[in-house]
Amino acid sequence: MRYSPMWRKQRREFHANFNQAVVEIYHPIILDERIGFVKALSSHPSDYSEHTKTYFTNIVITATYGIKPKGLDDPLVTKPNVTNDGFSIAGRTGAFLVDLVPWLTYVPEWMPGAGWKKAARYFRETALESRVAPFKLVYDRYKQGIATPCVATRMIENLPEANDPNYEEAYKIAQDSSGQVYVAASDTSFSSAIAFFLVLSMYPEVQKRAQKEIDEVVGYARLPDFNDRPQLVYLQALIMELLRWHQPGPLAIAHSTSEDDVYEGYFIPKGTIVMGNIWHILHDPEIYLDPLDFNPDRFIKDGKINREVTDPTEAVFGFGRRICPGRYIAVETLYALISSVLAVFDVSVPKDENGKPDIKPSFSTGLLCHPDPFECSITPRSDRHKELIQNLLAADLSNA
Repeated sequence: MRYSPMWRKQRREFHANFNQAVVEIYHPIILDERIGFVKALSSHPSDYSEHTKTYFTNIVITATYGIKPKGLDDPLVTKPNVTNDGFSIAGRTGAFLVDLVPWLTYVPEWMPGAGWKKAARYFRETALESRVAPFKLVYDRYKQGIATPCVATRMIENLPEANDPNYEEAYKIAQDSSGQVYVAASDTSFSSAIAFFLVLSMYPEVQKRAQKEIDEVVGYARLPDFNDRPQLVYLQALIMELLRWHQPGPLAIAHSTSEDDVYEGYFIPKGTIVMGNIWHILHDPEIYLDPLDFNPDRFIKDGKINREVTDPTEAVFGFGRRICPGRYIAVETLYALISSVLAVFDVSVPKDENGKPDIKPSFSTGLLCHPDPFECSITPRSDRHKELIQNLLAADLSNA
């Protein structure tokens, strides 16, 4: 969407529900879902990618609509996933012939070379469905007094009366703002989490050090929670390094200048397509020594987070008014998943003849970048960690 009064209103709604001051209200949902994640990971560790996707999906949709999806094949999930696919496909330079031959915009859909119009229409219709249906469902439940409090219900509470001339616009803003949450948050957080499993496989020494810190701070009788985070300095640095080392969107979404501009002596005409090279920013050797290495220590000084080193969150989530408004809940969900995995599991891959992890990472290309599928072993760290998992499962069953 272009920068406009409508965009600003949607942005305001989104920010009101996901800013740093209110993100704590989602902690109970996050901590509840991480129990299910640990349970699934202990039962079927080879399906770690699916479990990770389910974890983020359940958090985002439950927080937004107050409805827990029945699975990854639930329409609440499949529709926005198709929308994400559309963004990823359309974001590839030259994906459609119209990118190279702009006048094809004006030819009918049935003409040769205009097949992109059919794809665009399909993705547009699916994107609309993914916003309209779930919000309408919550709206109807709210009117019946049976809706679970969530982002959508808070927006509905603030709608003007139905006979107000601004009602239709306000309803659409609430509907579209709600629908953007999953599209904005799910794939990017998933990509970072899968990169985390890759990092543990490639850098076992990082894993061991983070586990040692968790053991010293948290002990063995429970999983880490958000109150532990200030004392888990190495874990904080690990998450910062993860966001620096792998970016779900290496190139920021392309934007177009709305007027002529000058940047450091370069003239940028109105209408110029501008993309932020996030990968380069976070791999600049003048800021991050040996940037291809995974090294959380680069963010630590005297046992504390070194605020003199540029925080990757200043770039990885975008820039300026277009910065990702869901960045705070993204970091919270990552913290809960990463701390829980490190607390109770060992992640590893076979070693080569030199005793090094035998893994060659590769990544997908496109608007979003994910680690390609890889096999790894995920096992409880010890018998007492098995016992902790069993206690979590027993408590989960008793609360069901």
